[in-house]
Amino acid sequence: YEAVKSSVGAGLCKWIVAGKLRNQEKLLRYFARNREDSSKEKLEKTANSLRVLRKKALLVEGENCDAVRGSLMGYEGSGARMYWDCFGLILPERAGFQGRMGRGAGDAVNAALNYGYGILTAHVWGAVMNAGLEPFAGFLHVERSGKPSLVLDLMEEFRQPVVDRAVFGGLLKGMTLKMKGDLLDAESKEAIAGRVIVRLHAKAVSYTHLR
Repeated sequence: YEAVKSSVGAGLCKWIVAGKLRNQEKLLRYFARNREDSSKEKLEKTANSLRVLRKKALLVEGENCDAVRGSLMGYEGSGARMYWDCFGLILPERAGFQGRMGRGAGDAVNAALNYGYGILTAHVWGAVMNAGLEPFAGFLHVERSGKPSLVLDLMEEFRQPVVDRAVFGGLLKGMTLKMKGDLLDAESKEAIAGRVIVRLHAKAVSYTHLR
């Protein structure tokens, strides 16, 4: 609670955003590695832009979370737009991905991402509780009734290597997702859950071209 009001909290906010941007960069470079079409250049160019945003995020100055949050969320938002645009470019047309949407998404790709993030939320929440921390007292995400702000903070750096890689990697290898009404069908949920769990237990992947 004291850290939220001090430079310690401000530093945590910076590293949360910088970590997310770095992992977005890493994942785009990972998918660019084996591509030989025009999308390779787009992925690498976007990865370079994400690196620039990460460095800018680390230079943000402020005495507490409130002082740095606005600038950091701006960099995070800019990075997100560039990052998600890349997947619309490289996913097969049959996937029907038109961009990132949160709750209520009607397409299978967004539904799979949301389902994967739900699994990740449960694991991070459990880790927060086991560590004796307050799940509703966050740094980057503001405190609001019923919102697990700290859980959301700590999830940010795991979204890309755990969920995004699981979903997009599967789709690029031919995985098919099906909807039942507005939700993934049971078989698709099982496939996504299995891939996410594997990524949760995987060792860190070594990436190249990172500075």
